[in-house]
Amino acid sequence: MIEKIESIKDTLQSAVDNGTERLERIHNMIADYAAQNVREIRGEDVIDRKSIYDLIRGINREIGEAATDVFEMLENAQRANEARRASSGKES
Repeated sequence: MIEKIESIKDTLQSAVDNGTERLERIHNMIADYAAQNVREIRGEDVIDRKSIYDLIRGINREIGEAATDVFEMLENAQRANEARRASSGKES
């Protein structure tokens, strides 16, 4: 039972760490975009339209990779639980 709780804790900790890193990358992408592509001309912001779509694609990739990481963590936890059940069944 404690091993299962430890596994859940490890999975959650890994998910939070990974999510924080991904959010930081997304934040930096947006900040970099703003610094490089928005300029003021006669009081109006001018945005490079192509680069905004590049930014959106980059953010979309980060979100997709984050989802993949979560699926992998869940699969690894499931495999660990199955292995633990199999080994405890052999010990009986």
